[in-house]
Amino acid sequence: MKGGLMDPFGLGSFFGMRVVEAREFPRYTLPDDVPPPPGMTRAEFAAWSREVCGMTSLLPKGTVLMFNNHLMARPSDVVKLINC
Repeated sequence: MKGGLMDPFGLGSFFGMRVVEAREFPRYTLPDDVPPPPGMTRAEFAAWSREVCGMTSLLPKGTVLMFNNHLMARPSDVVKLINC
């Protein structure tokens, strides 16, 4: 699918609506023109910042966006849909 959307776990549909997973991304990334701290590579700093700052999504937690017969939700909320 376009725009970074994925079909989570092969679920396919929920009550006839196609389910897509909203992409998550790191809350903080080091700008390209800023060097990583001394003693760390850029990849090590990226892993550290994901662990400390976490990941985020455009959708707030617990929100499901419905459009054109599609449901879009965070990966953690898609799991809740599967288990209901």
